[in-house]
Amino acid sequence: MCAAGWPRPALAHGGLPVAIARQHAGSYDVSVWATSDVGMGMIYVVYLPHEGAAFVPPTRVRIGLAPASAGGSAAEVLYDAHAERVRHGARFSAHVDFARGETWRVRVVTDAPTPVGEVTARVAVSPMEMMGPFGLLFYATPFLLVGGLWGGKALARRRVARRRAAGARAALTTH
Repeated sequence: MCAAGWPRPALAHGGLPVAIARQHAGSYDVSVWATSDVGMGMIYVVYLPHEGAAFVPPTRVRIGLAPASAGGSAAEVLYDAHAERVRHGARFSAHVDFARGETWRVRVVTDAPTPVGEVTARVAVSPMEMMGPFGLLFYATPFLLVGGLWGGKALARRRVARRRAAGARAALTTH
């Protein structure tokens, strides 16, 4: 119980990762997953052995990211992915900067003992801030409704308590 309450860094994000690519590359079956949050998002790359091949984990993974709207003219930014412990295969993740809401080109560069090739994908990032005040009202509505119900119930209890107290006082003054 005490360990459960021990402070730890929060590892939260705005949503669940979504598969954006699955393909065969070298001796691996590679799947690429992304949390597409404007600002800092995450890219996960999962490697599994292809059809019974001997599995040798990649030595280094880099994620290339560029806006698709630039048509290839924008400079690609490379992020180093770090390895995560998993039971089967290998998984790498990288924090990436989705600067604005649009479609992004994702390129996975894998350094491994065997030739792998590159995996490419596209991810659409939609900004939540476009909703502005309407979005705030929309997402706050359930909390406002529950708060209104709770407040109404508290006021009703208070009125009943006042009536009982007034009735008790009236009964004491008449005797």
